[in-house]
Parts: sequence; structure tokens; C-alpha cells
Amino acid sequence: MEIYLPIVQVEIDIIFIIFLSFCVGVLSGLFGVGGGFLMTPFLIFLGIPPVYAVPNEINNILATSVSGSMTHWFKRTLDYKMGFMIIIGGTLGTVLGIAAFKFFKETGKLSLIISLSYMYLLAIIGTLMLIQGASEIDRARKKNYSQTKTTYSLLDPWLTFQSKIF
Repeated sequence: MEIYLPIVQVEIDIIFIIFLSFCVGVLSGLFGVGGGFLMTPFLIFLGIPPVYAVPNEINNILATSVSGSMTHWFKRTLDYKMGFMIIIGGTLGTVLGIAAFKFFKETGKLSLIISLSYMYLLAIIGTLMLIQGASEIDRARKKNYSQTKTTYSLLDPWLTFQSKIF
């Protein structure tokens, strides 16, 4: 079932976009990443121009931020001092982002800049996650090896004692 979005001038499948939003919500809740970070590239890949995908995804960001904050407030895991610092940095970053958005829109390069920015950002984050994952695997192997070695060194006196008796 398709619906026509008059502002964007694109037809999209309602069931697919709801399913995609659901999947992004699950990933957002599971990994703690913003839904907009995941959903905006999906919208762009679905054919929605970046000029419309970015501002329309703000609704998702607002909803997930408010619900996530309320959840952590009820759990008493919300740090107000850290949140205040994040709000200050986020507000300044948003003002700079709006200025950049206006500038690139006036030059006619907004869609290109957004697409390239997402591509590079996702590539950099993916690379950093790969490096971190590899270092965690290496650290776990070294820890496992040292625990195994420690176990044998703790058993050495017992093994030596038993070998002398038998």
C-alpha cells in the first residue's frame, strides 16, 4: 500500500516505512544510538531527497529522546549534570548545523553534501567500531591466556607434590 507524500513528491510503501521505523527503534533502544542517525540514510536510500529526509527525521529524534529520557528518569539513571552539558553542546552544534544547512541549500549543493557526509561518517564510525572490536577480541584472548597460565602456575605445586608421591 503506497502513499504519496506531496511535499517530498515521492510515493512510499506505508507498511515498509513502519516496519523500517520499528527496526530502527529496536536498534536504537538496543545500542543506544539515535534513531535519526540510522533512519535518515534509510530514507535517502528509499529515494527521499536529503533536503526532506533530514528535517523530517527530527520528529523521530524528538520522540526517541523524550521517551528514552523518561525511561532513564524512572530508572534513576539520568545524570542531570551530564545531560545539561550535552544540551549545551547539542544546542551549539544544532545552530551551526542549521547555518551550514542554509548555506549549502543556497549554493545548491545540499543533497550532495548530506549524502557524502553520511557516507563518510558511517565509514569512519564503522572503521572505528571494527578497530575497537578487534582490540576487544585481542584483549579477551590475552586475558583468557593469562588466566589459563595463572591456573597452571597455581596448580604447579600440587602437580609437583602429586608426582613425587605417586
